[in-house]
Amino acid sequence: MVPVMSLWLPILLSSALIFVVSSILHMFVQHHWRDLARFPNAQGLLDWLRSQGAQPGDYMVPKAETPAGMRAPEIRALIQRGPTALITVRGAGVGMGKSLAQWFIYHHHD
Repeated sequence: MVPVMSLWLPILLSSALIFVVSSILHMFVQHHWRDLARFPNAQGLLDWLRSQGAQPGDYMVPKAETPAGMRAPEIRALIQRGPTALITVRGAGVGMGKSLAQWFIYHHHD
C-alpha cells in the first residue's frame, strides 16, 4: 500500500492540469455559451433588480418562508401559473480570476 503523503506531488500536478484544461475549454471552446438564453428587456430587468436593492446571491421565485410552505395553495398556484425562476445575482465588475480561484478551492478543499 502506498502512503497518501507520497502522492502529494501527483495529486497537486493533476489538480493544476485539470484546472488549466477546464479553464481553457470554458474560455476558448465556449461549449456552454448556448446553455443560457438572452433575457428579453434585459436592461429593464437590471434596472428593476437595482431598484429592489438585490444583493449578490441566489434567489428562487416563488419561494415560501419554509420548505413546508412550498405546499401552500397560494405558492402552488404561483408555480402552476408560471413563470418560475432561479436567479443568481452577481455584483458589479465580477471577473473570471476570482471565480476560477473559488472553483479551484471549492473542488479541492478536501
